[in-house]
Parts: sequence; structure tokens; C-alpha cells
Amino acid sequence: MSQKIFRICLFTMTVIILGYCIYILRDIYAKQSPYKEVALPFYGPKGDSTGKYHVPDFTFVNQDSEKVTLQNFKNKVWVTDFFFTTCEGICPIMKKNLKSVLDSFSNEPDFLILSHTVQPEHDSVKVLKAFSEQYGQVANKWHFVTGEKLDLYNQARYAYFIAEPTDASIQEDFVHSQLLALIDRAGRIRGYYDGTSETDKNRLVKDIRLLLK
Repeated sequence: MSQKIFRICLFTMTVIILGYCIYILRDIYAKQSPYKEVALPFYGPKGDSTGKYHVPDFTFVNQDSEKVTLQNFKNKVWVTDFFFTTCEGICPIMKKNLKSVLDSFSNEPDFLILSHTVQPEHDSVKVLKAFSEQYGQVANKWHFVTGEKLDLYNQARYAYFIAEPTDASIQEDFVHSQLLALIDRAGRIRGYYDGTSETDKNRLVKDIRLLLK
């Protein structure tokens, strides 16, 4: 066998062996890495799981009197919920858990929280500002927003599907839900979590890390 043919054969075998080694190493890493791909589901209207649904645009005002729209969350991973400042039931637990989630990503500029009041007649910008201060320096990280009641309620029911549509037989219309929704960088809903559950809080943190990765 000539040296030229020998070199060609040697080169070919080296490429094959190197490729096989890379394949094996990638497989090992995928099995060990905590950030391996996990297919989080997509959520949308009437059970739509195609991933084509995106949260529609909105306009609210946050605790710093700043206009907040979908543009603020472009290419971000975010969690959203609905609450009111005078709530003494589930809201304090939800906010405590959300603060814990935020602390887990304190150095992550691509993670945000959006909390909507469901009692805008009471929760003015001034009230929201005072309420937000108990959670530390959260400016540009955690938006507490208010706006027109109909817009807020429609956002809960028809944008995030956190609350059921209004029942015509119910005289007093009020949204009160303990659900948190996780939104990916493309504005798609990727999960729902019980905001009062420690187990769900830990699952939420894990899923946020996956989406950020």
C-alpha cells in the first residue's frame, strides 16, 4: 500500500473515531446535565397546545407611574399573576413565593414578574408603590400594575386564561385566582402553577431555568 493511500485511510479512520467520540460525549452530557431539553407544554385558548398562541399586547401603569406594555417583556421569560393589596388570604402567600422566585434570579436580567391588581378602584399607583416597597428594590424587575378594570379582567380571562369567563348569573364580577402563568421569550404560555404551593414554586424555578437556558 502506498503512503498516499495509507494516509487517506488513516485520516478517514481518525475522522470516524473522532465523530463517534463526540457523539458518545454529547449523549453522556445530555443525560447528566440539569439543563437538558425538556418539552414544556404550550397553553392557549380552548386547549390549544400548538404553540401558535401568543399573549396579546396590553397597556397598564406600574408602581412607578410607568407605562407597561408587551414590549417591556420582549425576549424575556416572565411570570404573571392577579392579586389585590388588601387581600389577607392567598395573596400574601403568593407574593412571598414570588419574592423567593425573584431572589433565585436576582442577577438574571432576562427574568421579570408582572402582577396585576384586580381591585383598581383601591389599588392606585401610590398604593401599589407602597405595597411593592415591602419586597425591596424591585424596580424594572417586578411590575405591579393597575388600569381599567375591564382590561385587567379580560387579561386574566382571555390573555392568560387564569380565570373563568364571567358567569352571567353572578351579580358581582371579581377575579381571584391563585394561579401563576409562566411565559417564554416568544410570549407563549408554558406552564401554570399554584402560587400558594411550595412544591409548585420549586417546579416554577426549575422551569424558568429551562426557558432561560
